[in-house]
Amino acid sequence: MGSTDEQPVDGAGGDEASGDEASGDGDDEAVEMSGDPAEVEVVLGTPAHLTASATDADLGGVAAGSGEVQAFEWRITNVGGTDTGALTLTPPDNAAFALESGCAALAPGASCTITVRFSPTNAGVFSDRVRLASSAEVLQLELSAKGQHRLTLSVTGRGQVTSVPLGLSCSGGQCTGLFDPGTVTLTARTTNGSGSFFSFWDANDCRASQSCRFVLNGSTNARVQFSELVNNLIFVSSEQFAPNLGGLAAYDAACNRLASAAGINEVSGDGYIAAMSDSTRGLRQRLGGARGWVRLDGFAVADTVVELFDGVSQQYNVAYDETGVRLGSDDTTLTGTLVDGNSAPHNCNDWTSFSSDVNVTFGVGNGGPNVGMALSNMVCEEANFPHRVLCMGVRRAAPLVDAPPFERSRAAGKSIWVSNTPFVPGSMTPDAKCQSERPAGVAQARAFIAYSDRAASAVLEPATNYFRPDGVLVGSGTEIANMALWAGPWVLADGSTLTSGLSDFVLTGARNPTSLPEAGGTCDDWTQPSMDGLAPHGSYGTGGIRFFNSFGRGFCSSAARLYCVEL
Repeated sequence: MGSTDEQPVDGAGGDEASGDEASGDGDDEAVEMSGDPAEVEVVLGTPAHLTASATDADLGGVAAGSGEVQAFEWRITNVGGTDTGALTLTPPDNAAFALESGCAALAPGASCTITVRFSPTNAGVFSDRVRLASSAEVLQLELSAKGQHRLTLSVTGRGQVTSVPLGLSCSGGQCTGLFDPGTVTLTARTTNGSGSFFSFWDANDCRASQSCRFVLNGSTNARVQFSELVNNLIFVSSEQFAPNLGGLAAYDAACNRLASAAGINEVSGDGYIAAMSDSTRGLRQRLGGARGWVRLDGFAVADTVVELFDGVSQQYNVAYDETGVRLGSDDTTLTGTLVDGNSAPHNCNDWTSFSSDVNVTFGVGNGGPNVGMALSNMVCEEANFPHRVLCMGVRRAAPLVDAPPFERSRAAGKSIWVSNTPFVPGSMTPDAKCQSERPAGVAQARAFIAYSDRAASAVLEPATNYFRPDGVLVGSGTEIANMALWAGPWVLADGSTLTSGLSDFVLTGARNPTSLPEAGGTCDDWTQPSMDGLAPHGSYGTGGIRFFNSFGRGFCSSAARLYCVEL
């Protein structure tokens, strides 16, 4: 914490006297005296002379405002042969430093200790000094220290957490470190074959991202979750690919390369396949006996191929890439696969062709039932590419274990759903439609839709969690308003799952839940079924921003479903 060599410090007394000049009457007597803690040898009769154990002290970092204290002991010794007389201690000016001193006067060979304590109330760099003076000389200790912020993580499960800048230390389910104010990037990872994967931060909206940035303006606590790899993982590739890599094996290899780089693969490096088909092998067949797929935050996607492909019960959309980065709404994926999991007729000539003469079937990474696999077709010409692929684990066959790594109580939440039947403006009010088609147990309902004088988000309670009728979390009121959903709201009031895809719409009236509509966007506040009016709409088949804004408008005379929320 400081320099420790004992060095005399020159002061007002000048050079040390020696020999006859020191005693005035011949040879002096040398006396060994035991100082504390070191032994010193003094010559009786020589002038008092002070030495110090250090000339500077770095007290390091201390959590600002925490009451934590860092201490440094400054040892002073009189190596002269006479008493020092009264010593004067000048403390630091900054109140972050405090002193405890037993140095009043020192006999020949005696030592004393001055304890410097540092406990800052605010973050920053601190420097100051301590002075100790006799009538003949002055000793000085230069002080430096930092007020920092403490970052503390509670870690559940098996994995490693590191920080940039360095400073995080982990042991026994907890990581902690002191950092300067500003940004600290934490990374949570597992190793291939560990049987574990990182699934959740409970801070900063990082969710499942392996890397999470914390802006430290004060000491911060967060929770980190690693989950056991009981089921297969499913993710959308962070990289994009051309449609002519030569066959399914090339896309399978890409999925495994990305999974290995993220530390979520088998040791053998072959735990995944691309969710794609060719003319001879459909995805449904390629999955073999695998079952149980969860996304990177541990939320369940589907248990069996029946749930995946037969419109029974897809729970959450895939949502993340292999490092846990959340997808944008428009991330399309190459599939060559029909909604039932079998081979589509369009696959760029079995993934070999860049040609405008052939097509490819594609899905959307944030899609729900059907649209996640088969949204539409596109021409295999170079201008339309590259695109991502969906990657699916195939090594596990255990029944699905859905264990979300955070606590959001369904009992304390409210419902969000899609109306059982389409709504036509002017037939009744949107609120009346939702009230007439609501799940069992819901007493009052309103439409999640914009009016000319209020945004759709006005009906949401920001801190309340909203769940589909099947119990799946869609998001808090704030998350839904910001179009940051945990899952798409594709379940009807009667509990059935909508599977017809992005071609079926819900009326929303605005570009996003927090904005007022554009002129004419609400069909005269949903009273006029006119061919002259055009109302913005969303798509219930996705968990991305298209759930509210599918970048299109529908005639006010057309029937479309509504989103409804519980009051």
